[in-house]
Order: sequence, then structure tokens, then C-alpha cells
Amino acid sequence: PLRAELASQRERDLTTFHTALGELAASDFEARFRDLIINGRHRIDHKVAGRKLSWFAPREVGRRLRRVLKRIRAVSGEFDVHGLHEVRIANKQLRYAMETFASIYDRRFQRALDAVVELHSRLGDVHDLDVLIERLDQWTAEHGPTEDLTAQREALRTRRAKAYARAERWLTREGARSFGHTVMDTLD
Repeated sequence: PLRAELASQRERDLTTFHTALGELAASDFEARFRDLIINGRHRIDHKVAGRKLSWFAPREVGRRLRRVLKRIRAVSGEFDVHGLHEVRIANKQLRYAMETFASIYDRRFQRALDAVVELHSRLGDVHDLDVLIERLDQWTAEHGPTEDLTAQREALRTRRAKAYARAERWLTREGARSFGHTVMDTLD
């Protein structure tokens, strides 16, 4: 029953995702964005904003980085599921901004982006396990515990602890400071 429920949810999510991708593909967003990059529009003043992309990029990346660092400072520990998820969401927004502006920076920026992507991946692993454990707990509460489910839950908790350990270096005070410098030092 739990696997069937998860499979059903996955199918609904995939349908929603493919619909959104189809709508995006049907628009000319990708072609317009590619033209902006290829034609070097980042060097030209924007008609509305009156600023160059090279002026806007560090401010936008910096704003999103500050949000990530603020969320990291707010995490109250390994089992702060909501706090870790908030860091993941803020980091995803930072990642997308950096990916958007990557064409106007050098390899150092790409290395910083790689660190952002890695943090996003590590937090994603933790979040996926948190969701799975929560769903398993809900199912167990509705249907009653079994020896197999208890063993599965413990195995998931062990995997989650390992996943958190891989993300933890960014979540310490020193790790967050280093992460912030890694990103900001590439924007000059």
C-alpha cells in the first residue's frame, strides 16, 4: 500500500512536471534567453532597468546568498527538518541565479557554483529521506507497526544520519562563512 501510494504520487508529480515543461517549451523563453547570452546582451544596458547584467548579477547573487546564510544560521540542529528544508529552498534559488549569470564570469565562479550545486544535492538527499521517514511513520500510524517496517525505518534513519553528515560541513558557523566567501569572492 505504501509503495502504491508513493508510485501514484510520483505519477501525478511527473504529469504536473511534464505539463509545466511543455508550456515552457511551447513559449519562446529558451530561444530568447539563448539569444541574450549569445548576442552578449549582458554587456548592454537593459532598456527598462538601465543597468548592465554585470552590475545586476553580483547584487542578485549576493542577495540570495545572504538568504542562504541566514537560513543556515537559523537551523537548530540535525533534526530541524523544516530549517534544513528552508536552507535547501534558499540554496536552490541561489543556484538558479548563479546558473543564469554563469556566462559572464570565469572558472572561479563555476567552482563556486559547483559548491552550491553540491550543497543543494546533499540537502536534497536529507530532505528525500525526511519525507520518506515521515510517510513511513504516517503509514505505520494508520496500519500499525510491523517488524519489517521498524527495521526499514531504522535503516532509513541510518541513511539519513550519513546524508546529514555529508551536508554538515556547510551547516557549521565556519562552514557557512567559508561557503559565503567562496561565492562572493568570485563576483568581483
